[in-house]
Amino acid sequence: QTVEIKKSREKAASAFYKGNQPIPKKLQDFLGFINKYKSGEETMTIEAVRKNAASLNYYAETPVEIKSVKDFSIKVNNRDIHLRLYHPNPSQKLPLLLYTHGGGFVSGTLDAFDAPCRAIAEACRRVVVAVDYRLAPENPFPMGLEDAYDAMVWVYQNAKDLKATADNFAIMGDSSGANYTALAALKAVKENKIKLSAQVLLYPTVDFSHDYESMQLFSQGYLLDAEKVNWYRAQFLPADLDFKDPSVSPLFSKDLAKLPNTLIMTAGYDPLRDEGIAYAEALDSKGVKVSHYHFDNMIHGFLNFGKLASNEIHVLYERVAGFLK
Repeated sequence: QTVEIKKSREKAASAFYKGNQPIPKKLQDFLGFINKYKSGEETMTIEAVRKNAASLNYYAETPVEIKSVKDFSIKVNNRDIHLRLYHPNPSQKLPLLLYTHGGGFVSGTLDAFDAPCRAIAEACRRVVVAVDYRLAPENPFPMGLEDAYDAMVWVYQNAKDLKATADNFAIMGDSSGANYTALAALKAVKENKIKLSAQVLLYPTVDFSHDYESMQLFSQGYLLDAEKVNWYRAQFLPADLDFKDPSVSPLFSKDLAKLPNTLIMTAGYDPLRDEGIAYAEALDSKGVKVSHYHFDNMIHGFLNFGKLASNEIHVLYERVAGFLK
């Protein structure tokens, strides 16, 4: 299995495009501002990271109107999981999409991803349910994943109560949320409790060894840097865990061939770029139907920067909607 993965990583450059184009000026100016005032190690605390993540909400796109937006909680295995539902048209039973947000496993809120979830619901004409999973380090692995998986199963099994249909059920996540999405998909096909039609992974982390060229190329200066990636990992995973354990790194799973249609989106200036492409290559080699779209002028996390990359965000929503059809 390791040999196969190694080969797929070597092939990734030729099988899937991973080039670069100039970063748009608004985004360049933003990066210049961030890098100028970056204050070093003292910012690498949970409180500071969460505060900085929340401050980026300023750059999010203007939220679109959705007919029905509701917060609610479900109880699974004696714990509450908070969800937010976006229904474009409650008079119609539309297909479901479960969304799991990013944030390095330690940050991110339903409010921080409200604008993208609204836009995805409208563009895809789907009932989007966003999950507010437990965050590390207070809740280390696998607690957040358990929330994402249990929410997925509950949403699927209770589609009628959400004025939706479980037909063509899909799941989507970005960054760390894409890791949970990928792992939840693998668990779903293994346990066979639900029928999953598709998964969408936006700049995913799928291999916690992070041993890729892009991690060196974009180690600093592009918002997400190598130091931060390793810090996130340390908050989230036990120190003695093998970083290539398939329970956390889906790239090394033996069940890849069972996965549903998959859309993987990567960014040209992202330290995680190459592992996302390696996952696309690995799925493709196992016969999974994979679509890959590479935003060659974008950085990690650009979904949250609608004011700085409106054209690319629009393309993203169009591509997701087209794929899910």
